[in-house]
Amino acid sequence: GGCSFETALPAITLLLFKPPPSPIKRLSAGEPSQFHSCIINQQVMFKRFTSDDVSTSTNVKSSAQRGLRAAIEKLNPPLLADHLDALLPKLAGAGKGNTDILSQYKVMGSHITLYCRGPDAIPVFFQHRDGPVMPTLKLVHQFPRELFTHVVVDRGAIPYVLGGANIMCPGLTNVGGSLAPGVEDLPSPYMAHQSDGVDDFYDDTEYLPAGALVVVYAEGKKHALAVGTMKISANHVRTKNKGVAIEVAHFLGDGLYSSDSIN
Repeated sequence: GGCSFETALPAITLLLFKPPPSPIKRLSAGEPSQFHSCIINQQVMFKRFTSDDVSTSTNVKSSAQRGLRAAIEKLNPPLLADHLDALLPKLAGAGKGNTDILSQYKVMGSHITLYCRGPDAIPVFFQHRDGPVMPTLKLVHQFPRELFTHVVVDRGAIPYVLGGANIMCPGLTNVGGSLAPGVEDLPSPYMAHQSDGVDDFYDDTEYLPAGALVVVYAEGKKHALAVGTMKISANHVRTKNKGVAIEVAHFLGDGLYSSDSIN
């Protein structure tokens, strides 16, 4: 028509450089809706998982199983070393009538390995890439809570965790939450005026560093409701007290929890 290249250029530039739409947001556990919202947790691995989402299984060789045992023991060395035979099959492997074997499946469309036990392929552990080996909640529920490193969120965080939301710092630092259940609590931002305040807490041994596995319990509840990894260290959770503290990978009622077996 009568439109020259020069007059069309601004419109072309706008189309080429139009900013992408804002990400969909949703509330995360521990954050009041009137104060803050958080990007939907894209790291929840099993929210819509079904047993049809896995590849063909392979038996875990003894050498690989020894490495897996060592990785699990490191999650909580004082206690897990004494429970490895209860958590995983013995290293005898398949054959000669032994059905208590460990098999592995790849979850299609992801980088997740699912470790399953016995002829019915009951999920017991999973791992994302080279991250920590994580227990399934149904396995966790069979053992005392002290067996795995764990934290407690306050009651207000429960519905959000059960929806797959990440856990925000206030969900752990509010009354009812704890980063170190059963032991003397870590210094909080509210103690900074005291002589034993947060400035004295930093040392060479960091409690719950970023990337550490944690099992999540809730205030007043008996059973764990999620498994995840620390997004930031416990030190920073208590001193900063804002933002995402734990990235949830598996939660009560998700697809993995609803899968009694893979076969």
